[in-house]
Amino acid sequence: MTSTRQIRASGGTGLALPSKHSGASPGARERGSMMTVELSAVQNPDFAEPRLLPGDEERVVGSLGEAADVCRAWIAEHDLGSGNWTGGVVRDDDRTMLARISYNGRVWPTE
Repeated sequence: MTSTRQIRASGGTGLALPSKHSGASPGARERGSMMTVELSAVQNPDFAEPRLLPGDEERVVGSLGEAADVCRAWIAEHDLGSGNWTGGVVRDDDRTMLARISYNGRVWPTE
């Protein structure tokens, strides 16, 4: 039997994700667990004019909603368009991909 853990996405939507920790109750986060979100950009292929882009980053976040907020803030800070955005991968402390954050901040859980 697979246990699940509840993770809140932006807008308060709960996502039930499989848990690797047996006995974890839904909604519980294990002590010491963390999530990270990748922030990255590339040159937009629709525009021939190159621009200076920020370096790739990885930030620790406490929820998928926070990950979405961090992504949108980073995109706005660096004035990126949707053609530039290549980040948004959210991983747990075991480096397992949990979700992807779109340019618009939407959370797409892995299946």
